Amino acid sequence: MDRVCLVTGAAGGIGRAVVSAFAAEGARLVLVGRTGAKVEALAAELRQGGVAAVALGADVAEPAGARGAVALALDRFGRLDVLINNAGKVPSRTPIAETDVALFDEAYRANLRSVYLCTQAAIPALRAAKGAIVNVASTAAKTGALTVGPGYAAAKAGVIALTKSTARELAPDARANVVAPGPVDTPMLDDVRGPKFDAYLSTIPLGRMATADDVAFAVLYLASERSAYLTGAVIDVNGGMLMD
Repeated sequence: MDRVCLVTGAAGGIGRAVVSAFAAEGARLVLVGRTGAKVEALAAELRQGGVAAVALGADVAEPAGARGAVALALDRFGRLDVLINNAGKVPSRTPIAETDVALFDEAYRANLRSVYLCTQAAIPALRAAKGAIVNVASTAAKTGALTVGPGYAAAKAGVIALTKSTARELAPDARANVVAPGPVDTPMLDDVRGPKFDAYLSTIPLGRMATADDVAFAVLYLASERSAYLTGAVIDVNGGMLMD
């Protein structure tokens, strides 16, 4: 894959798996995360293995952070082919009646505003490259919040709607698609594990949570030419827990 790929949330569970999958395909990588030391360490590790990788510690929910990430890709590699909007967080898992509006705003900021700003910053480069955007949403966007809180579910639903709008706006010059994972076996779920969560997982037809690699391979597909006729699509990676 002779492509320059920008990954937000690059040092987290899904982000790290995405980075590894793209590195294995020969992509040149721009790794972005709020904790600069983590993404710098990951980039250094990749470079030791012969992968072209640079890193930026930035808050992509702010315009300067999003613009800086795209500028780094263009400065170091001269182009940007793929934007992977993976950054996100679960600020609260409490019901609506118990969720402070500040936590709702935080969920919107981390999970939707960041996608909007990075997409906005990357559009000129992606048009020029005939590139692709892959946004990471969640099954919760379709089912409502079960374990992730109402703000997260609402923001991820917004990611799906924003992606469809982006796909229409960019066609035929570039594509935009969504991966919507169900529960993924990463540290993000550590605080909900237990008998009740296990009972919830038992309803998944394939009998397990997703791995980060399961999600990463779907992202890789949507970024590749193998999905050249897909845009505005939502790929569910949930083991069959939601079939629509």
